[in-house]
Amino acid sequence: MIRLLALVLLAVVLLGAALPLSGTASAAPCPATTHAVGDPFAETVAFGGRVLRPPGGDTNTGFGWAVATAHVDGDRCLDVIVGAPYAGDDDHGEVYVFGAGGVQTVTAENPQKDAHFGWSLAAADLPGGVALAVGEPHADARVADAGAVHLFTPRGRTRLDQESEGVIGNGEVGDMWGWSLAFHGNPARPDLAIGVPYEDDDGTGVQVASGVVDAGTVVVVRDVLSGAPYTSKKWDLGQATTAVPQEPGNRFGWSLATARIGGTSYLAAGAPLAGPQDAGMVQLWADLTPTRTVTVDGTKGLGWALAFTGDGKLAMGHPYTKGATGGVHTSTVDGTVAALPVPPQPGQRYGWSLTADGPSGLLIGAPDRDGVGAVFTSTAIPAPARSVDWGHAVR
Repeated sequence: MIRLLALVLLAVVLLGAALPLSGTASAAPCPATTHAVGDPFAETVAFGGRVLRPPGGDTNTGFGWAVATAHVDGDRCLDVIVGAPYAGDDDHGEVYVFGAGGVQTVTAENPQKDAHFGWSLAAADLPGGVALAVGEPHADARVADAGAVHLFTPRGRTRLDQESEGVIGNGEVGDMWGWSLAFHGNPARPDLAIGVPYEDDDGTGVQVASGVVDAGTVVVVRDVLSGAPYTSKKWDLGQATTAVPQEPGNRFGWSLATARIGGTSYLAAGAPLAGPQDAGMVQLWADLTPTRTVTVDGTKGLGWALAFTGDGKLAMGHPYTKGATGGVHTSTVDGTVAALPVPPQPGQRYGWSLTADGPSGLLIGAPDRDGVGAVFTSTAIPAPARSVDWGHAVR
């Protein structure tokens, strides 16, 4: 009964009602930082000087695999949303919302074994409340591991997959629809971009392990809050660009990032195993028109992580370059590409995760730095005690 009441309360909060988790808006100062850093192998998330852990001391949950922030509970401080895709005895996965009044737990309506609810997260503050999208890429939707996305909005709770009315595509074995997520476009009526990096380009109809295997796709569900029947668009790599050939294992849609710059809505998607020797590539759209393909000589895994900075540059991580020392390049939307300095250390995987930091800066995760992980701004932020992969996720 307690768990049911908690879920009901969270549903009310996510539906935009002015009901903070604590019952009153917090009068305490907000944390000095607005960034959350996940370390899923230590089961911790750092935020505002606090170390967050799974409720009940659960272990082996992947707590911190994905992190997001939004104003969920009605006060003026950011709340932290944490994905734990291996939570539960059967790895169904859970998501935790940390607010002023404590922590609430949310799961899929019908949790599935090994579905990994909470693998990916996207959150957006809307005029009437919060929109939260939760990826469940190993969910069975008619077939195994086709994938699903759960959407919590001011209009209610919805499960989307490739069988949803108006969603383009066919749910096939191993698509992993919902691997990556991002809200896009009009902040009041957002689209939802969905990465499907294990989609096979195998023509129309439902097929299995045929065509260009694991080439990947990107799907955008327009005005996702409006509900079914949806309007959607879909690109495989060959439809988005001719600059990089579509080949098996490209993993197009592995990562996503969005920004609204000067009235134009930009979407970026990474294919970190595309190109010669897995150099990787990033595709950019302006108002859902493909406009630019970014490749960089000498990289390995470009597009593993993506983020737009506050001043409108696109940051692109390539953590496997030079013996997994890693790296980050930036690009303006008109195509000026530059490399950022990289602290030397083979195997650190610099650029594994990225998020904006202030008007022009970045937080850059290097989860294998010194064997415990680090997060970099202009200098390294050392990992807390007992860290394992600190910097696996940053937001």
